[in-house]
Amino acid sequence: MMRKQENHHSAGTSAGRGLPARWSKQQRKNLLTFLLFASPALIWFSVIMVSPFVEMFSVSLQRWRGIANPRTFTGLTNFITLFQDPRFFRALENTGIQIAFALPATMILSFLIGFFLSRRPRGYHFFSIILFTPSMISAVAIAMAFMGIYSPDGIINIFLKAVGLGDWIHYWLNDKATALPALILMDMWSAVGFYGILFYVALSAMSDDLYEAASLDGASVWTYIWKIVFPINLNFFGVMSMLYFFGLLTGSAQIVLLLTRGGPGDATLTLSYLLYEQAFFIRNLGYSQAIGVVLFVLGFAGMFLIRAATNRKY
Repeated sequence: MMRKQENHHSAGTSAGRGLPARWSKQQRKNLLTFLLFASPALIWFSVIMVSPFVEMFSVSLQRWRGIANPRTFTGLTNFITLFQDPRFFRALENTGIQIAFALPATMILSFLIGFFLSRRPRGYHFFSIILFTPSMISAVAIAMAFMGIYSPDGIINIFLKAVGLGDWIHYWLNDKATALPALILMDMWSAVGFYGILFYVALSAMSDDLYEAASLDGASVWTYIWKIVFPINLNFFGVMSMLYFFGLLTGSAQIVLLLTRGGPGDATLTLSYLLYEQAFFIRNLGYSQAIGVVLFVLGFAGMFLIRAATNRKY
């Protein structure tokens, strides 16, 4: 009797062991199937997404003057030179000023615009189109338009003359004190409407019952915005802030190139333009990629901090 029980137990154990074996075989089959279908995407990710980062770090450790010239490994020489370069620290300072002012101002204005549109006032479709229009205009066209606005006979100076402030008239982009703020305002003009529309889409999903309940409790519109709407949408606000932060950090080169080329002096020199200048004007590609590595580290750290500050856990 005991032998039968042992045999039965042994058979059950074998069957129990056989089931995981059969599942393991199925799992291997599923893995092979996954790799078969996912391999194009994995190859694309490795080649297109990962390899540029590898190349950037590699070139930053070399002296290289361009495609037709040989590469020479120099170790950390480019980074040592970079951190001894006063123009790098001026570019870092200007980039910090740009982000410190434009990022919070643009995000708050965009959020308020999005809230205004989400209430669907009369003509909100028209306002949505007008606000989104700057994002459909090329950077070259925007730069040329603001070059005219900031010129000695532009709209700003015409207005100053009309209100009796003729002594303030000057070419705003040629003044070290006003060139960087002028570029910041231009970038904000381009971004506010775009992010305002994105906030409008997100806030439109909120139920009107929340607003009605807050009104019944005596909450003002401002209280409703900052005590109810903003906390609920804090995660989305953080994502939009990360996108704009990264755009400010890495995307200012084209506007600086078109309008000031870092001048007057180095008043509008930013990190992204310094990278462009070193790569395409001076042809010092190793040094430019060292700047690229710094931008990568700053971008990663900045987005991590923004995400940590706006990550609302429910």
